[in-house]
Amino acid sequence: MARLLVGTTLLLLAVGGLVTTYRVGMAVHDWPTTFGSTMFAYPLDEMLRSWGITLEHGHRMLGSVVGLLTLGLLVATALKGGRLAGGLVLAALALEVTAVLLLAGQRASSTGEVLIDWSRPALPFAGTVLALVASLFVGERRGLRGLAVLCHLLVVGQGMLGGTRVLENSQHLAFLHGSLAQVVFTVLALTASVVGSARAEARREGGPAQRGPVVLAALAAVLVLGQSTLGAWTRHTGSHLPLGLHGMNALVVLGVVLLLVSRLGRFQRETGSPVVARLRRGLLHLVAAQFVLGVGVLIVILVVAGGFEGPVTVTEAITSTLHVLLGALLAGSCARAAVVLPAVVPCTAPDPVAKAELPAGLSPGGAL
Repeated sequence: MARLLVGTTLLLLAVGGLVTTYRVGMAVHDWPTTFGSTMFAYPLDEMLRSWGITLEHGHRMLGSVVGLLTLGLLVATALKGGRLAGGLVLAALALEVTAVLLLAGQRASSTGEVLIDWSRPALPFAGTVLALVASLFVGERRGLRGLAVLCHLLVVGQGMLGGTRVLENSQHLAFLHGSLAQVVFTVLALTASVVGSARAEARREGGPAQRGPVVLAALAAVLVLGQSTLGAWTRHTGSHLPLGLHGMNALVVLGVVLLLVSRLGRFQRETGSPVVARLRRGLLHLVAAQFVLGVGVLIVILVVAGGFEGPVTVTEAITSTLHVLLGALLAGSCARAAVVLPAVVPCTAPDPVAKAELPAGLSPGGAL
């Protein structure tokens, strides 16, 4: 469930990146409805009548799917936490359904003239949050359930922020929505790392764990997220100031990630862990591809298109969206390293008895 959630969110980021690139964030002017219709009841033929509506409405539909997947992850973790924890989570979900129905029942006009009455869904949604928080103090596996609650609330908040951006027609909220999307994806990737098999594989041999370059991995994740924020600022404003900051910070991110790759290589030689080896290779490939792709995006936008105000080409849409996706994957991979490394244990340990019985001058491999 966690892996499916991460994969679907990555697809959601791709569609959101296309929405920003093609500047069609206001192709649908109302929310939570779509041209007065309930989101899931909007006709497919009307959705496909223009590229902008297809992207914007598709982005909303994918966001709803991601929200449902966070519910699935939340229920799956609650069922393993005991009866009381499961009951609180189910009560929270019932309250949240009520809040969604009260919100969706309001009909905003396609021009945005009818404002949403937020007071109607506010009370049941507040009850949802309180019930979810209360579930973290009872039952077992509270840490895992806490991550699931955090993922769900972040996705819900991100969806409401995107809807408010439409109602307010605010470019500032659009920038905030795009920046926080990278943070949400990183948290989802971190959650998938915690519940996934990498940590279990890293500590399968038992013995004392090795901390490794955990702090450096966390620092790299923060720097990559900062770089993504500068990129979102550049994409939403077309200003040269964030572009210059984005270019300078790219060199800092490149240096820190390469330093992390080097430290992971040394750590892998010390522990012999295949998990660390995979983390190192993944980070090296991602940062190299991201740097090359970033240079390519600059060439496409500034040289081929003649600037940010020029016509959007298919090449620009593909390269810019891939650049956004690789940035999210790079941040998620750094966060994954910070989570997995504390669980790494040496896969092999020297046998002191065998070492003592070796003839003088011979290594364990038999060489002089």
